Amino acid sequence: FSAFRRRTPPTDVFRRHGSRAATGRGAVPLVVRFSCGTLVAVEMSFFGVEGSTNQEPMTGLLVSVRSSWEARLALEGGADLVDLKEPARGALGSADPAVWPEVVSAVAGRVPTSVALGEMSEAGKPPYPSDLAAFQFAKLGLAGCRTWADWPQRWAQQLQLLPAGVTPVAAIYADWQDAESPRPEEILRHAAGSNCGVALFDTFC
Repeated sequence: FSAFRRRTPPTDVFRRHGSRAATGRGAVPLVVRFSCGTLVAVEMSFFGVEGSTNQEPMTGLLVSVRSSWEARLALEGGADLVDLKEPARGALGSADPAVWPEVVSAVAGRVPTSVALGEMSEAGKPPYPSDLAAFQFAKLGLAGCRTWADWPQRWAQQLQLLPAGVTPVAAIYADWQDAESPRPEEILRHAAGSNCGVALFDTFC
């Protein structure tokens, strides 16, 4: 889609390609990826959230962004969760640390935020920026770790480094063979022991 390049209002984009009202009870979670050249790449996902007054399942809108400008667009479009990542660096590519406080400031607590930390297999990963504490969720990918016999221990150790109040996300790739990631059921089995409060299903390629 090239709607953002033409400066189409985000509410129009969401109305055409998906909305909370359009995903009724029992609907399959939907991911819509916007490929907008070099200007912006925004991902929209629908996820289950609690809080319905009639106790019916509710659906929330997650929008992945890579700048404060995109974060503001996401909020204007009705995002229920703003996710920070840099897609040019991979499915869970980490955005430049300088962008982190800018996105947090743009969201200003209006909705929860999450941040991608890259893949655990990346060599020479720097320490997590101090601004990580401002996010509610953090996800660390396991691409390239399938042959690591001790990946569960390494993963748990990395997640223990997250600041208090930041919920670890178990990131699972549907195309785990291409990602050379552990099998989804193995990740789920170890997720509880790693204090993961959320599971994310994504694609690597």
